[in-house]
Amino acid sequence: QIIWQGGEVLILDYFKDFLKEAGRHQNLHQSIITNGVAITEELAPLLVKDNMELVFSIDAATKELYESIRRKAKFEQLLDNIKLVNQLRKRQNLKSMSFRMHVVIMNSNYKELEKFIDFAKEYEFDALHFMPVWGNLEGEENVFYHKNTRALNYIKENIVGVEEKAREYRLNLLNSLPFSG
Repeated sequence: QIIWQGGEVLILDYFKDFLKEAGRHQNLHQSIITNGVAITEELAPLLVKDNMELVFSIDAATKELYESIRRKAKFEQLLDNIKLVNQLRKRQNLKSMSFRMHVVIMNSNYKELEKFIDFAKEYEFDALHFMPVWGNLEGEENVFYHKNTRALNYIKENIVGVEEKAREYRLNLLNSLPFSG
């Protein structure tokens, strides 16, 4: 198993060569965590294949918020790349590919919980993972560390409905949000 992550691996000049080499080993499971913006038509076929877990880290389910959080990123480019991945998935008879969405819940986006579920369904993700900000204790984005009462109450009041909606959509939701006092 190889987990490709850390910054944005898809922008590395030599990463395509790594993917080609790894792809020669049929029993090797790969997991790639990406923001999804750097995917090209040339790179996509190396990402969409069996034994691949392709994870898009997406900070917002709406254009305005997405582009304010991911400066210089274009929401339309993200959507185009998601559609490209899904087109390739549908063309191939993949038995063991997973297309997942990771969302770091923070001060900027906690009110989009339900929108994330709708987004994941609309764009055919297999699973969605809610997680807190890890490590960054400065700034107000980490609502759990700073115990942002408004955000925590909103999440607590809405998470059950969000989980129910995920079940209704048959979307695998992993909720790693901490709810300590």
